Amino acid sequence: MSKVPLTCPSHQGLILPIWCKWPTYFDVTALCVGAAMPDVVDGLIGTCRGYLGQGYGHTLIGLFLPCLPGGLILTWLARILGKRTLKLSPLKSALPTWVKRFEGHVIELPNHTSFSSSRFGGLLFWSFSVCIGAFSHLFFDLISHRSLVWFYPWYENHQIFPSWWYVKWAGISLPFYRTPYPLGPHALAWIMLTIIGAVLFFRLLSCE
Repeated sequence: MSKVPLTCPSHQGLILPIWCKWPTYFDVTALCVGAAMPDVVDGLIGTCRGYLGQGYGHTLIGLFLPCLPGGLILTWLARILGKRTLKLSPLKSALPTWVKRFEGHVIELPNHTSFSSSRFGGLLFWSFSVCIGAFSHLFFDLISHRSLVWFYPWYENHQIFPSWWYVKWAGISLPFYRTPYPLGPHALAWIMLTIIGAVLFFRLLSCE
């Protein structure tokens, strides 16, 4: 299995533009948590079986089963723990600017009238944001990966891209992976998305 854009902060950065465009339609905490959930789910599964790789966490059925309920729980915990730890921190004044913006945008609820208070409210608002975040993870993984596993266990396609996409220049052994990580065109896509996502994460936290 190929590597993908980093779980944090790259996947969050890649989805944050839609929050900046439509801030009242998404809970940004749930959106960011959702963007990490496919890796969280498959990371837990991989730990239990002894090796990592894409599985149910990266499927459409997994988006609504383990990813959604798990994302809601983690969003709730992030709200509670984030408020307590950041507000009680004696070093708060010395925190980097992006951390303070993270507190203002992600930990605190928005001050303006939001989509949650008008149409959805509460749980459905969070659920919508978690699902969009998780789907963005699946989409960007598809770009930087070598196969389509969205419809697993009924269907898998390991040759969805042209043959040049699968060219292997070299291989690097990585912990918890059964086969060496292949360096090739898809690896360049992974590197580019990882860098772009990380840059967007730190820059877009300042958007209002």
